[in-house]
Amino acid sequence: DILIGGRGSNSYSLDALGDVAAVIDLGGNDVYADGSTAPQRRVMIIIDLGGDDRYQSTRPGVQGSAVMGASLLIDRSGNDIYEGRDVAQGSALGGIGILIDQAGDDRYAGIKRVQGQALGGVGLLIDNAGRDSYRAALWGQGFGNPLGFGCIEDSDGADTYFLGGMFYDSYDETPGYDGWGQGVGAGIRQSANGGVGVMLDGGGDDTYEF
Repeated sequence: DILIGGRGSNSYSLDALGDVAAVIDLGGNDVYADGSTAPQRRVMIIIDLGGDDRYQSTRPGVQGSAVMGASLLIDRSGNDIYEGRDVAQGSALGGIGILIDQAGDDRYAGIKRVQGQALGGVGLLIDNAGRDSYRAALWGQGFGNPLGFGCIEDSDGADTYFLGGMFYDSYDETPGYDGWGQGVGAGIRQSANGGVGVMLDGGGDDTYEF
């Protein structure tokens, strides 16, 4: 099914709409909850034409991300907030996940496998404009695992990137936190070689923290 949302402020509980494969919202300050793209729903498309929207979930495969499927999220304008935990914000595990935000001062927050990450597939996060904030802890912001291409691209704006600060690393000689991101390809030791991770920033006075 294809769900068409009006110009008002709408709330979508997407996992309760199991037969819906696409949502087209015409405007308004909307809230999107969940919307997992997984073996139970292999395709999920969201196109939002405007408004200060909020995308939130604790489940994997959301916000233009997929687990063994294909997902696309396009947000045309507005100051948007993306909150996820795992496999979110343009990421993929065995599939294709694409998030494109075309305008606005946006905020992206996740924990692991977020913001342009892929294992066995393609994960893309593309933000075209605005003063944006990206926060993640592990495996994100342009990270490619085996057979994966993960890319984060921000075309313009004074942006802030932060990765790490949650999971301690396992190396006694370099105490600190793991991160694995901001343009990194990494394999699985004694199992498979790494993929390709890309971080592109087209302009603006940016801050990168790791």
